[in-house]
Amino acid sequence: MIQSMTAFSTTSVQENNLEFSWEIRTVNQRFLDISIRIPAQLRSLETEIRQLITQYIKRGKVECFLTIQDLSQNQQSVQLNFEIISQIIAASKEITSLDPSIIPANVHDILSWPGVQQPQQIKTECLKLSLFNALEATLQKLIEMKQREGQQLSTLLQNKCKNITQQTVLARKRIPEILNETKKRIKERIIALKLEPDTERLEQEFVYLAQKMDITEELDRLDTHIIEINKNLQQSGPVGRRLDFLMQELNREANTIGSKSADIITSQISVELKVLIEQMREQVQNIE
Repeated sequence: MIQSMTAFSTTSVQENNLEFSWEIRTVNQRFLDISIRIPAQLRSLETEIRQLITQYIKRGKVECFLTIQDLSQNQQSVQLNFEIISQIIAASKEITSLDPSIIPANVHDILSWPGVQQPQQIKTECLKLSLFNALEATLQKLIEMKQREGQQLSTLLQNKCKNITQQTVLARKRIPEILNETKKRIKERIIALKLEPDTERLEQEFVYLAQKMDITEELDRLDTHIIEINKNLQQSGPVGRRLDFLMQELNREANTIGSKSADIITSQISVELKVLIEQMREQVQNIE
């Protein structure tokens, strides 16, 4: 089953008066780009976090966030850095002695100073198992969402493939009609000009025109690409880059058909093919 590159997932767990929450969001990008934001005390785990993410995600931009809340602070239990507090008070007194008009630092000012209120020390090894279990649960939920959206994309693309096949069928039916109409116009033109052409030379010209206007090979390649696209849509691994390449090939054949178009009907078919292919290409950009 194909996967979308756009998804979002969160998981929250409480343990030892701490609530830690994982949040992962992914968007489409050509290559895998992982951004991890975690508390400084857990930076030693970043490499392992990245390795776990790469086991689940192969392509796209990934933003992974971990936030930790000390639940004991909700019970008015705050750890203060009294060394910094003493330095702030001493500096405030010294400044006030130089200029009495300056208002000394109050409690709010001191508590707001960076480093005064210290978060509870996190025992990394004790929480590691729970952290990674929660991260894996978040990744699994993310994959489920990517697969749901991938299924929707697959259905949409399969419908577009059917529409393209319908257009190629119409084009194939039109080929002999175009050749017959072209021969008829040339013969009528010759009669109108009262010319007596060389029959053998005329047949050679008809063959040349038929080869020039023939779009059978392009239609065959379109059909082959459509079969390949449908095969890729049934696979479970990353197929986004392969599908993107096939979109380029479809567009190449549609352009060639347009350049060979000898009547308004095949021109319209060429335009419709290009519209369908562009719609598919936009959706393929979001497939992992």
